[in-house]
Amino acid sequence: MAYWQSKGLPRGGKKTQPNPYKWGKTTVAKILAQQEYCGDVINFKTYSKSFKNKARMPNPEENWAVFKNLHEPIIDRETFEAVQKLISKTKRRAPKKENAEKKMFCDLLYCAD
Repeated sequence: MAYWQSKGLPRGGKKTQPNPYKWGKTTVAKILAQQEYCGDVINFKTYSKSFKNKARMPNPEENWAVFKNLHEPIIDRETFEAVQKLISKTKRRAPKKENAEKKMFCDLLYCAD
């Protein structure tokens, strides 16, 4: 964002940040979750059924072509593997029972008052 602003390119985002080079937690989480930042190149993650159909469909992981250590990594492989191990161990809680199931007429009927 700061690079684009320094070049005068109109891009979205906050323009009044005190430190424009500060990284957000979502950016760091995205970098730690993607294998490409380890220096790998992954091809065929998505495919198209036809050249006429522009919609991309996800490809199963066994069909991916992974080429390791093709460019300089941003994060080392040990850190990436440790983060992946931690991510796989995190569990998502089930929703509360009062929020799990909606009633049949929910959002269809309203009070006249």
